[in-house]
Amino acid sequence: MFKKIELVQEELKKLIKLAISVSPIDLGRFTVNTLKNIFFEVKEELGLNFDDVRIHPAAQPRESSDVEFIKDDIIIQKLNVKTAVTGNLRNTIRNLIRSLRANESGAIIFSVIFFKEENMKNPDVKLVIVILPEKIFNLYGPLSIEDAIKSKLELKLEKEGYKKYEIFALNEAIALERLKIAVIALENSEASLKEAAEARKEAAEAKKEAAEAKKEAAEARKETIKANKNIEEIMKELQIIKEFMNDISSFMNKFGKK
Repeated sequence: MFKKIELVQEELKKLIKLAISVSPIDLGRFTVNTLKNIFFEVKEELGLNFDDVRIHPAAQPRESSDVEFIKDDIIIQKLNVKTAVTGNLRNTIRNLIRSLRANESGAIIFSVIFFKEENMKNPDVKLVIVILPEKIFNLYGPLSIEDAIKSKLELKLEKEGYKKYEIFALNEAIALERLKIAVIALENSEASLKEAAEARKEAAEAKKEAAEAKKEAAEARKETIKANKNIEEIMKELQIIKEFMNDISSFMNKFGKK
């Protein structure tokens, strides 16, 4: 009985294609283009040969699928994609089975934290893509598929040199990452406000110093005007004295001749 189950699991694992993103992902900046780039990175691991990927992140035409792989302008494979946003693989598999249409393979995308050290320091956050061929869903149930995915993930763990992994809720991780970005932005904003306040204080002090300098300059101009006025008065007096001395000189000359 157990040997039969093991054989079933081995066959199932052969059918399932699992790939892990090459580089850690930045959840705060994750976009459709990020996912498209990851598909190109891991296409050999997924056993796919395509030139382009068409991704429909929202509602798409009836004849289209969530992800379509293109080769020589022809759609070679369609994927019905479900993201394990809460980290619960079994529920995600059930949702995928319910939404699957004819001529579609299934795909599950979820995020995993990989740890290289036992103390759980310096983890890598990576995206895992699992492709499930259409015929799997006619042969196996959600529990068997989940077990096979986790078994393949364990093999990847050893191959990549990690000690352990944890599947986590993508929605919470993205929310936390964006909260972290917002907190950093707020801290930067507060630092900028502090710098601006200090700059305003320095400007006010400079303005005060300029006002004092202006006042001193005005007083200096006032003193200069006063000094010029005194000089003018002295010059006038000197002119009067000069004229007086000239008159005396003329008178003395005149008196001496007589």
